[in-house]
Amino acid sequence: MLMDSDQKLIDDLPEVIRAKVDFSESLGLLTGQGWDAEPLPDNYLPEYVEIYANGADDTCFVVHQGCLIYVDQDFLGDRTTATFVLVIDEIPRYVQVHGELVLDTLGGCLLPDILLSPTAQMSFLLRALKR
Repeated sequence: MLMDSDQKLIDDLPEVIRAKVDFSESLGLLTGQGWDAEPLPDNYLPEYVEIYANGADDTCFVVHQGCLIYVDQDFLGDRTTATFVLVIDEIPRYVQVHGELVLDTLGGCLLPDILLSPTAQMSFLLRALKR
């Protein structure tokens, strides 16, 4: 059950958008949180980048200051998703639902190059080889 303020964010979305995100409360909430955000300025380099996939219930990927700090191993697997949310510095900025763009306030955001430590690179490589 959502708090009233969270439900209001969803209720304030245009009806056509609400209909597209109604299968997931968390997806609707994230879309509502980002709906009125102004596009980011040119050359904006975020501190945090998070990706939520498949209904936006779980974080799949997190980058902090250009360093990968978390990745869900299933996210790296062979599966693909047509529903995901990109959160930039704690504000949802991009939402795609079943392959259709619902929200895009990335503006001039520059997505960071991702730095992986040698240990993380080896870990990902070993997991990929085990598949």
